[in-house]
Amino acid sequence: MKIACISDTHGKHGLIYLEQTDILLFAGDAMTCGYKLSELKDFLTWFSIQPANHKIMVAGNHDRWIENNPKDFRELLKDYPDIIYLEDEFVVVDGLKIYGTPHTKVFYNWAFNRTEDQLTELFAKIPNDIHILVSHAPQRDVLDRLMDNQRVGELPLQQKMWQLRKLKLHVFGHLHDSFGLVKPYNKYVSVNASQVDEEYRLKNF
Repeated sequence: MKIACISDTHGKHGLIYLEQTDILLFAGDAMTCGYKLSELKDFLTWFSIQPANHKIMVAGNHDRWIENNPKDFRELLKDYPDIIYLEDEFVVVDGLKIYGTPHTKVFYNWAFNRTEDQLTELFAKIPNDIHILVSHAPQRDVLDRLMDNQRVGELPLQQKMWQLRKLKLHVFGHLHDSFGLVKPYNKYVSVNASQVDEEYRLKNF
């Protein structure tokens, strides 16, 4: 099975070329400022026509319109039946249990920002038997460095990860300069799939 992973396109999705794949995972931040419905629709239109048998996405901290208009967004998705949107929920695709969550720690006034206590409660909802986790945030200590080398991943997510005994793949973004792939503890694959760098230049594609 072939799985493609992308995240943090920030309005530059139209410049990305993707090959045929079985599952396409998007880990959030499709938008720039996050308020323009036209920008969101443009991304959804692009995402819906990508060459993948299954297209699954979560939101990110720049996707304000999604958080501010949850009912309208679910209604909007009816125009894009090929897209599966996950917000603290899972779907089973080709025998794989895939869970998606958009939340990150509080940072200014962005979307899906939560306190550490709230993150602990939200990440506790992740079923322990999932095979793939798609989150906007990285866990602490895994592809979570800022430009100054500071690690800022989510500690509550790191604590939850130890319980995911069947996990094969964790896809995330959020921290643009930590793009890459590693295998933490030699247990599963972690991918920071950010497509832009910290200056929002399309770089990692």
